[in-house]
Amino acid sequence: MYALGFYFESGYRIKQYDFENPVKAVYTDIKESISFSRRGLYDLIYEYTAPDGTFYTGKSNTDYPKSKAESYIGTEVEIYLDGKGDSTTHDYRKDNRLLYLIFGIVFILSGTATIVIPVVLYKRKPKKP
Repeated sequence: MYALGFYFESGYRIKQYDFENPVKAVYTDIKESISFSRRGLYDLIYEYTAPDGTFYTGKSNTDYPKSKAESYIGTEVEIYLDGKGDSTTHDYRKDNRLLYLIFGIVFILSGTATIVIPVVLYKRKPKKP
């Protein structure tokens, strides 16, 4: 289900963002990752103001140790805008979406077969007199 969900989600994102015209944002701050399993790692926060005055902010897709994250502050990053105040650093066009669709279908079919085959074999089993 995750693979199919990713396939459809990335399709939505491809329609949402303008991947043809990336803009340069600047990393301005760091923030500790929220996840408990990633304690001690930091996300880079970027900011960008479009010519129409729309302010965009977001975080990097990769988290870093604090010292490395701090070294990136002030550097530029390409971001993709939706024109409504949302942005991303991830280019969803580069994901192998078809592979996720194939995996999703294969896993659903194999999961269904794992359930159906034993039931069918049990039902076909001759009953003892």
